[in-house]
Amino acid sequence: MDVWIANDDRENLFAEIHYDNEDWAEVIYDDERGAFTLTIFKPRDGKDSYVFLLSDVQEALAKAKQRLIDAGYGNSDEQEQITLA
Repeated sequence: MDVWIANDDRENLFAEIHYDNEDWAEVIYDDERGAFTLTIFKPRDGKDSYVFLLSDVQEALAKAKQRLIDAGYGNSDEQEQITLA
């Protein structure tokens, strides 16, 4: 899994999490909520779901969160929220 820091027309940076050249999730620090949020996307290849090793996902999420913290967003004590897209 790869973690990329990205920016579009939003005010904040976000971390995209990619697997097999497809972004399957993104992590954003939401100032209003004071929390990191995780959005998980549906697979684009027509499958119903992704299947990953839990350890790979944990590593990717930790890396994404740390890169956002290093860029000045949130801190390691912030709450996290998961949403499905």
